[in-house]
Amino acid sequence: MQLKQLQFFVVSVDMGSFKAAADVLYTSQPHISKTIKALEEELNMSLLNRQATGVVMTEEGRKVYEYANSILRNVEMIGNLQEETRMEKFSVSANPNYKLTKIYAGFYQEKETFPFRFRYLEGTVEEVMQDLHKHRSEIGFVFISERQYFAFQEVLGHRRLEFRLLKKTEPYLFVGPQHPLYRAQSVDEQQLKEMKLVQMREEFFSLTSHLGHLKNELGAYEKLPKAVVTDSDHVLMQFLMSSRLANIGSSLLQGKYEYNNIHGIPITSGIDSIYFGYIKRRRDELSPIAEEFVGYLKNIIH
Repeated sequence: MQLKQLQFFVVSVDMGSFKAAADVLYTSQPHISKTIKALEEELNMSLLNRQATGVVMTEEGRKVYEYANSILRNVEMIGNLQEETRMEKFSVSANPNYKLTKIYAGFYQEKETFPFRFRYLEGTVEEVMQDLHKHRSEIGFVFISERQYFAFQEVLGHRRLEFRLLKKTEPYLFVGPQHPLYRAQSVDEQQLKEMKLVQMREEFFSLTSHLGHLKNELGAYEKLPKAVVTDSDHVLMQFLMSSRLANIGSSLLQGKYEYNNIHGIPITSGIDSIYFGYIKRRRDELSPIAEEFVGYLKNIIH
């Protein structure tokens, strides 16, 4: 079996005929037909039904097509390895955060003339940790409530990761023009009890319990009604702009939506602080470009 046989078969299926496949592959229709016939004889399978209007896969052909596609993709990836090794890579994972993505884009602008391959992934704290553990990213930026910090450190230890604090922040309530507290200077415990929220998708490590230390035992954050849960910072922004829902986040995000008249309001009810920092693999030193980005970030947020 040859890669050329698999390629001719896959392209013939994708194009719907030997003639169209021959045009794409810059060869002749009889050569395409002969090559695929040889593959069928080698496998002792009928892969294609030849019709006047073109070719259609048989049931056996569907199975071979799936595997052939996978083989050809992997061959292409192997072929790209040499190009990738010539370029420095900078892969980041982070909690969804408009301000951080804006900072990352600004950093890229300063480095775009250099041969770097940039990648930026977003997810929950658990997903960021998984990206680091599986070597999908070099560094991960997360928000962790003070109350969850020790449990978070325990999980990091099991995954051979470590957390570096960049800034200790306070919780803020974010509201849009439709919200009755839009012009408020602060928000207290009683007002939070009556709040309906739009929040980012959360799992165990997030801001889900940083309200647990409110005065008079307001209770866990989960008890506040989350009317909307989303993975998208843009969706969150749209709900803040057009509804009476509010969002609880870090003071680090204050001003992130100013251009849409969304305001950040300090919460004054003794809630735990929120830590912002980055995760790295314990045994690995950060690359020079990652170190440079951390310094670039520090200069902006402090």
